[in-house]
Amino acid sequence: MIKTFIDKTLVKSISLCSVKFQTTKTFVKMENEEMKQSCEINKAEESCKIENSREEYKWKKCKKMACMLSFSGKDYMGMQNQRSQGLKTIEGELLEAFHKAGHIDPEWLDNPQKAFFQRASRTDKGVSALKMVVSLKLPVDEPTLVESVNSFLPADIRLHSVVRVTKNFNCKSAADARTYLYLTPTFAFSPCTGIISESWRCDESTIKNVNDVLKLYLGSHYFHNYTSGKLPMEPSSRRHIYEFVCGEPFEKDGMEWCIIKIKGQSFMLHQIRKMIGMATAIVRYNKRYGSDGMHETLSWDKVEDQVTRFKEDIVFSDIISTEISTKSMFDWMSVLPQHQFKPRHFEEDGENSPLMQANLNLKNSRKNKSASDEEDGGDDDS
Repeated sequence: MIKTFIDKTLVKSISLCSVKFQTTKTFVKMENEEMKQSCEINKAEESCKIENSREEYKWKKCKKMACMLSFSGKDYMGMQNQRSQGLKTIEGELLEAFHKAGHIDPEWLDNPQKAFFQRASRTDKGVSALKMVVSLKLPVDEPTLVESVNSFLPADIRLHSVVRVTKNFNCKSAADARTYLYLTPTFAFSPCTGIISESWRCDESTIKNVNDVLKLYLGSHYFHNYTSGKLPMEPSSRRHIYEFVCGEPFEKDGMEWCIIKIKGQSFMLHQIRKMIGMATAIVRYNKRYGSDGMHETLSWDKVEDQVTRFKEDIVFSDIISTEISTKSMFDWMSVLPQHQFKPRHFEEDGENSPLMQANLNLKNSRKNKSASDEEDGGDDDS
């Protein structure tokens, strides 16, 4: 009995332990499932938060846009952004207006490269511009974008239009030319010997003279003398000028003015102002001493007939008689076929024409014969 009881107790005890163990195991499993579900819920919540935060990022759908603006640069340190130096520039004011209007990420204000900001060209201090083009990422489908940005811009900067462009658009390389206008008083072209005031007026010959000088700039030239840091014949100093002209004078506020227009492929630092400065100096000083009443101009029109007669009677006559007597052209033509018109380093490779090789063989043959004759003569003397 006792044994049986013990056995039953033992069995019962074992059975209870087994049940307890199973119950504990089931509890742990359920706890793991709850934790797993809790983790899954937390992950889902985090995912929702990320999605919600991304939805709140209003600039994620920004696309590249081309913006056309005009500005008066009198009160600005040029076009290029210099916010880090605390300088007032056109780009700094424009980016600030985009930021205040809520059209760019605040981070783009100090890092415009993140908005893929580009400009068609830079301008120096005090230089104004019309139809300047810049490009950057902006929100699409914003019908009041131009008006909202202009409301935060000063009166001397105006945004005129915004157009969507392709993602590979580059406003700097896409520009095929740059046009500059210089408004100047006409007394800048007055003779340096006279007493000049704001009441001075030019005549037709003055504007014609200016345009004759400006025409000399047209075409492709090396303009290293019109900038700094460029060496003669440096490829980057070669620029192409399409148009350089001085317009008809007009009066405004009691003074006479004219507009000088220059259109070129691109320009270097200070190039245009130095070109105009040179043209002005030529117009004013080229005949400085010829019109002072004491000196004569360096013009040979009066003796042009004498020069022509001397050329024909003396110079050309001497050349003709010399050619007839010496036949120098025939001599030159006789050796002309021996030339290959190749760089000299080809001659070192021994690449000679058949005629040239024959000539060399003839010279070598003559040298050998001469040497042989000298040897024979020596034997006779001995």
